Amino acid sequence: MNRLLSGFALSACLLALPVLAHAAPLPDATIIGDVLLNKGGRQDLNTFGSIGIGGLGFGADLTVSGTPLPTISAAAQTGPSGDIPGLFSRADAVLTYAFEIFGPADSVPVIIDVAGIAQGDASAGASFAVASLWQLFDSAAAQSTVLASDEIRSGQLSGRFSESFGRSVSLTLLTNHIYPIFLLADAAAAATDTGSRAVASAFVDPRLSFGAGVDPGVFSFAFSAGIGNELPPPTTSVPEPTTAGLLGAAALVAGWLRRRGRVCGPDASQ
Repeated sequence: MNRLLSGFALSACLLALPVLAHAAPLPDATIIGDVLLNKGGRQDLNTFGSIGIGGLGFGADLTVSGTPLPTISAAAQTGPSGDIPGLFSRADAVLTYAFEIFGPADSVPVIIDVAGIAQGDASAGASFAVASLWQLFDSAAAQSTVLASDEIRSGQLSGRFSESFGRSVSLTLLTNHIYPIFLLADAAAAATDTGSRAVASAFVDPRLSFGAGVDPGVFSFAFSAGIGNELPPPTTSVPEPTTAGLLGAAALVAGWLRRRGRVCGPDASQ
């Protein structure tokens, strides 16, 4: 009888424990990117890494990173073009990945610190176009509802352009539910007239954390393979007036924006 009672007691304890649900495996991250110089060909990127084309003053550079944070940096530069008219360069990429919150069936507060920048500079007879974009989707919604996003698109411009976003998005998300994220960075520069010049760069990265009161011993994030969620170490590099320098400047500004993200507006939710 005592053994029977002990068995009932153990069963009751087990039934009282939270039941963990498990969603389908997280989809792989996908990357579609390329760099182009119309006088020097084109290269494609379909995995994490960096590619470049051209040389000093003419070309494009693209980096898509999964760690320590998912990040895209794109830069393009043409000129001054000397006696060569009609120069064009471009770097662009799309990164998609997904995350899930493991834990008991529940909804928990999540904060997404996100930063992005798009900037360009073109003399007379030249132009640029830049874009920086991120979107978080609810994959369970019938129309893949966008839960949060930021977007910068310059269109084709001459002169100077610089826009950025850096904020903290506060959401309440379901556990054991897959959420896709989409990132895009695009930078294009065209020196149409002889002697003209254009530079452009774009950058975007998000980072997730739990809101107040969430026990990290009970709940945890999981990401697509190759995707991290840690802040990079601080950098003291000084940008130089080249395409690589433009990329460095974008990264420095985005890091500064991310640190200030929690105070970049009275209402960070969307």
